[in-house]
Amino acid sequence: AGSPHSVVVPLRATVVPTPPRRKRLLFDTLHSSAYPNGFFPNDDLSQLSVELMDWNGDSPHTNYVPLYASLRASGFYVEVLRADLTSFDANLYGALLLLDPEEPFLPSEPAKLRADVTSRGLGLVVAADWHAPDLMASLDYTDEATKQRRVCGAGGANVPALNELLEPLGIGFGSQ
Repeated sequence: AGSPHSVVVPLRATVVPTPPRRKRLLFDTLHSSAYPNGFFPNDDLSQLSVELMDWNGDSPHTNYVPLYASLRASGFYVEVLRADLTSFDANLYGALLLLDPEEPFLPSEPAKLRADVTSRGLGLVVAADWHAPDLMASLDYTDEATKQRRVCGAGGANVPALNELLEPLGIGFGSQ
């Protein structure tokens, strides 16, 4: 038997009071997908020859770092939502950020979002990237590790699913 070891790591953390609602933003990451869960092409189609995959998904800690830094510099506090839209209390947040979601939404999420926006005053920021079924059907590759053919699971965003989510609010994205 070996002797127990301990390591002392100095740690300093600044704890701030809970910010006011208007300064709290909630960034949805549950509905973002990344390889290897599926083949999701790079959001920037001009970069497909350089980088085919959207390796990291969409998060304030990956491809949205500049947005996160800008929001923080403007005095906002950004929290990450890793669960479905029914799991948070909208009264605590100024806005929900739905940025470029690829995954479908649960059947219970549209009604919850509508109530949060119309009755609880939740702000909503929605952005979606490209969605072109013909182009998506033409994007495929063979995974060198598994030797399986992979086909595109969604374009830059799952616009049909996003439109289903937003329909109760009377908004949506067009096809152009």
